[in-house]
Amino acid sequence: MTFSELNPYISEIKKIIVMKNYIFLLAPIFMFCIQSCNSQNPPMQISDQKAQSSDYQLHYLEKDMFYLALPDGWNVVGPRHTGNPYIIGPQGIKVYSNTIENYYYNCNPMMVQAAQAKGWQIVNPVALETIVEQNLKSRIEAQGGKFIKKYSLTNLENADRYLAQITIQAHGFQPLGVNVLATEWMNPEGNRSLIVLTQTMIRSHTGFSMWSLSMEELEAPEAVFENAKEIYLEALTNKKYDEQQIIAAGRNQRAQHQQQMASNQAMWNQRMRNSAIAHQNRMAANQASFQATQKAFTDASNSISDMSMNGYWSRSASSYQSQQNAVNGIHEEQTITNPYNGNSMQVNQGYKRTFVDPYGNYYQTNDVLMNQGEYSQLDNYREVK
Repeated sequence: MTFSELNPYISEIKKIIVMKNYIFLLAPIFMFCIQSCNSQNPPMQISDQKAQSSDYQLHYLEKDMFYLALPDGWNVVGPRHTGNPYIIGPQGIKVYSNTIENYYYNCNPMMVQAAQAKGWQIVNPVALETIVEQNLKSRIEAQGGKFIKKYSLTNLENADRYLAQITIQAHGFQPLGVNVLATEWMNPEGNRSLIVLTQTMIRSHTGFSMWSLSMEELEAPEAVFENAKEIYLEALTNKKYDEQQIIAAGRNQRAQHQQQMASNQAMWNQRMRNSAIAHQNRMAANQASFQATQKAFTDASNSISDMSMNGYWSRSASSYQSQQNAVNGIHEEQTITNPYNGNSMQVNQGYKRTFVDPYGNYYQTNDVLMNQGEYSQLDNYREVK
């Protein structure tokens, strides 16, 4: 069972996970933390005795920033997490690695709206055993595969947990845990497969948590499977990496992110100042226009001597909306409903987006691409549709 054959199952896993949890929402942030630590100067001193054996060669995975010690005849042919083979060995041995799936959870309401706008998914963590039993097992067996067993990989889990810890903390996040589960299968052609599922969870300082799911599969003929499995798992468990380089790269990326956030904040502050000045100028001009119009309206009303009180109120009720529209036109305003209390309120005309807080304060902009979640000033604001 290769990853090219397994890809439909991975898509189904994603669907099942989403259906079994209440869905709110880059997922790029965690992928950035795990895979962006590229290096031009990999560490050269590896102390592992087997790695230095003449029968073994060190293979450097640049995007992951670690070395794998593999026997002669085993070759790294591409990066991980692409869905394609990244290791090919003798006698038909292949190792596949799928893309990482990311899910968000524990988000505050403002983060939910921002994540939905970006197409992110918020799903509570699902145990790896549940994924295997409720989805992966039934899907593979429906295609003629046979489930053999599942078991934990404590040593690999500890190694991945430490690597994730130093990588994630360097980017300013809090690691919450790493879980690893191994499963073994027999495919219809008689080959054996080892599928390793890895779940990593983090917490952000901006108010959300995230967990990722990745899978790798080693496929080999029955006769060489056990030996190939031992070699592959030993290589993963004893991978060599440069901790200082990972930390330095993570801090550099974190500093760039903070600079971008500061730039966005300065731009937002300037927009708010410009908006306040423009609003004050419009209000002063509108007030002068309103006073002149109000005087003309009062003089015209007083000149109609034959209007009775009942007739006046009747006509006033029927023409209220017309008068309101006329006043709005004079003031360059429009009437909206405050989404917090249902009361009507006046705002400026001519803006594509309006945000209102529970106290009647509002902010307007024509920037249709503005992400409300990036600005803490709008935490208590709701957009009026």
